[in-house]
Amino acid sequence: MDDSETHSRQPRTTGFLAISRIDGLGFCGGYLLLNDAGRPIEFHCTLPVRPERAHEILYGATLQPWLFTELISRPLLGKAAACPDVILVEQAELGDVQPYTPAPVVRVWQTEPASEEAGHLRWSPADERHREQVAKTISELTSRVDLLEPFERIRQAIDEAHSTRAAS
Repeated sequence: MDDSETHSRQPRTTGFLAISRIDGLGFCGGYLLLNDAGRPIEFHCTLPVRPERAHEILYGATLQPWLFTELISRPLLGKAAACPDVILVEQAELGDVQPYTPAPVVRVWQTEPASEEAGHLRWSPADERHREQVAKTISELTSRVDLLEPFERIRQAIDEAHSTRAAS
């Protein structure tokens, strides 16, 4: 590889988007962007969002996807300065954020272990037009980053932010 190839290659950025339920407070979202080495570039989280009883009645079964997408995820995606190569989500409801970002949104999840070793990772893009691009990106990512571990970082950061806030 010559110097021009080295300098022209843009560093990869991966987004991880997750929603956590905070007992007694509601739902909080977290959006973590990592570089190639798995180090944070940006982190954003929301205050708790709790739907009103009227929302529960009017939205019915569509409440959680609406809450996760429109009230939590869409504002988080808008706050980020960096645009990732791909955004990974664990929750199926977050596939609805695809229209609000140019990056492919991919749901990842762990399947039942095939043996006593670790289970298998599965993925599915929110938009099938991105399947080929996503397959290449996921393949490269899995060689460098555990794709499920950053979701735990988000949950812990949200818990920490809200426990610190409650203490003050």
